Amino acid sequence: MYFQSTSPQLAYGKYPDPKKAVDEMREKLKAAGYDKVKESIQQNMDTYKAALGK
Repeated sequence: MYFQSTSPQLAYGKYPDPKKAVDEMREKLKAAGYDKVKESIQQNMDTYKAALGK
């Protein structure tokens, strides 16, 4: 939910310090398990590509 509430504000320049806001968003995503989800998606994509012979 944090990403959904933050990304529009970042896109429209609502933060006075966007770099700080992006860093904070990344930290919260990591704390929520983003890296594990990303790794799982990558494994699925690698398996799919291997099945296609690419």
